[in-house]
Amino acid sequence: MCEQPVSTELDWSAVFLDYRDALIDTSNRIVGCRRRAEDVVQDAYIKITEMTELRGSVRQPVSYAFQVVRNLSIDRRRRLQFEQCHFVNEADASLHEISDGLSTPEHLAIQGQTLLALDRALSSLPERTRRAFEMYRLGDFTQKEIAQQMEVSPTLVNFMVKDALTACRQALFNQE
Repeated sequence: MCEQPVSTELDWSAVFLDYRDALIDTSNRIVGCRRRAEDVVQDAYIKITEMTELRGSVRQPVSYAFQVVRNLSIDRRRRLQFEQCHFVNEADASLHEISDGLSTPEHLAIQGQTLLALDRALSSLPERTRRAFEMYRLGDFTQKEIAQQMEVSPTLVNFMVKDALTACRQALFNQE
């Protein structure tokens, strides 16, 4: 592939339009969500076109575009992983806000929508997975106790709880 130097915004537009699907696919493999991948590609385009020092200095614009998309995708994935690690604490804090009576009507509406999204996510799970998750998060059972009551292995309980948490996280991220 022979690439010509890019010197104007119109040329960058052509690069991003010509390679849009491939750029999105590259990002999607890293971030794991096509919608987020499209956002990353858009961010990469904006970042590149706003960098005036690049004008005329990029020898391989397609490769450069792919590298920027990869770097931004990795950054986005790291940020998402960080947010997911703190998911449980934020959810607990939200439940406390709801119960403390100090929330504004707007916060209550947002929290109501969040609870509905979580309820839909949990309802879509297999009954056994949902029950294990509810026992673990709401019933304060240990995974070993849940395994004994459900007559399954503790490892299976661990996977069911993990699957339910993943479904809840995905529901919250799709709500954005």
